[in-house]
Amino acid sequence: MTWNICDHLMHRNLYQCKLIERTCRHCYHKQMIEIIRLYSVRMENKQRRGLHQSVQ
Repeated sequence: MTWNICDHLMHRNLYQCKLIERTCRHCYHKQMIEIIRLYSVRMENKQRRGLHQSVQ
C-alpha cells in the first residue's frame, strides 16, 4: 500500500503536498489527501482493535 507516503501530508503544507503528489498517485487531487489520511488512520485503528481483541 502507498499510505506511508501520505503520512507526510499530515502537515497541511501545500508546497509539500505539491512535491509529494508527484510520488503518490493516490494524492493527485488535493481533496483526496485528507480522505486518504483519514482512511489510513481508520485502518490503523481497526488493526489495533483487532490485535487488542485477540489478546483478551
